[in-house]
Amino acid sequence: MRLLCSLLLALQSPPDTAHIVIVASTDVHGRVFGWDYVRDAAAPGGLSRAATALETLRSRYPGQLVLVDAGDLLQGNPFATFYGRYDKRQPHPIVDALNALQYDVVTPGNHDFDFGLDFLRRAATQATYRYVSANVEDSSGAPLFPKMVILPRGAVKVGITGFTTPGTMLWDRAQLAGARVRVRRIAGAAASALARLEGEGADLKVVLIHSGFGESSYDTTGVGPENDAAALATMNPKPDIVIVGHTHREIRDTVINGVHFVQPKTGCRASPSYMCRWRGTRRDAIALPRSTAA
Repeated sequence: MRLLCSLLLALQSPPDTAHIVIVASTDVHGRVFGWDYVRDAAAPGGLSRAATALETLRSRYPGQLVLVDAGDLLQGNPFATFYGRYDKRQPHPIVDALNALQYDVVTPGNHDFDFGLDFLRRAATQATYRYVSANVEDSSGAPLFPKMVILPRGAVKVGITGFTTPGTMLWDRAQLAGARVRVRRIAGAAASALARLEGEGADLKVVLIHSGFGESSYDTTGVGPENDAAALATMNPKPDIVIVGHTHREIRDTVINGVHFVQPKTGCRASPSYMCRWRGTRRDAIALPRSTAA
């Protein structure tokens, strides 16, 4: 298969050149293995099939890989349901798989709240990767997870923040109300999160957003739009790259107002990859089709 969604970024500031490889997944929905548990048959995708391709990339670009996910990891198939409701082993097998693959950062999707907030918190404590979310808050207004993280890759600072669709307030109202957690509007939280990345000196600003493009499936009054990814292209400062999730639609490299939007296929199935280059401080990118075999 082709690996998730991969972006090769060359940040060039003469005389040195730094290469950063970003690999992204979204809407894995419990697919650790390439197996359909309903049909009891092999199926495309699965985290386990990404291991060889990731090993190849890490060998080719040592110390330069950033591996991220845009949400809905922990729910979605019988495997995830069994370990979400019945078998409480630790670490959770999905978390264990992401640890083994050396994921760096993820943001929660709406379905990651389905088994309750304690379940999600346990998953986060078991993870060697980091959760980020700039619009999920507790009753005091404090962030449930760190709003951002800076990952050093050589001389390059990769800044990452994340957002979850506010529709979670409706679909998981029982889980959130009991824990007194609120998911804020994305556009309202994005400006300060991106400004903080800028203030922390991020050379490359990456957003993981579990929210897509298009209309909302509910009345947005008092909640906020379900799909608000496009709002990120209007921000100042803007992100460089946005990894989109939630809508289960593949988006090949799409540039809006200078911001690159990419949405991998669900379940770690076949997805195109892209190579982008940043030259100096101009932030003008050239996206080229690129295949990564696994």
